Amino acid sequence: MPESPTLLLGAQLPPRRPRDAAVACAAPSLGAAKAAVLAKILPKAAQNVALDDAGGRILTQDVHAASDYWPFSRAAMDGVAVRAHDVADASPDAPTRLPVLGAAYCGAAPQELTCGQAAIRIATGAAIPPGCDAVIPQELLVYDDGDILGVCPT
Repeated sequence: MPESPTLLLGAQLPPRRPRDAAVACAAPSLGAAKAAVLAKILPKAAQNVALDDAGGRILTQDVHAASDYWPFSRAAMDGVAVRAHDVADASPDAPTRLPVLGAAYCGAAPQELTCGQAAIRIATGAAIPPGCDAVIPQELLVYDDGDILGVCPT
């Protein structure tokens, strides 16, 4: 690495040379710079490689899944799964009371809600039980008398 020049007090720097306009080079326009770079980039032919060897590569075409990843509707939150029409008239002043008939957890086969006016506790990600068409978030529920709950939408 070359050493930095040392300046001494009283030292005189050589006079600055005037720039020769013919020697100075102007910066290319954005379009010209882009064209120059793209001219140097050669596209590579598409290759089929094993998934383990595909890291750092770019796909040459879109990839589409053959089916949905989850083949069933699932809960996006903890709460209770219900039939929407069973709680349609619920309000903070007049909550709807429903017995809890069971629970649905991730990875377990869901229990079917065979009767109306009931609920099934549900965990985030669990399959929504057959017969249910809504999930009420845990934050909107008030439990009372064991497995009886008051649904209190805001």
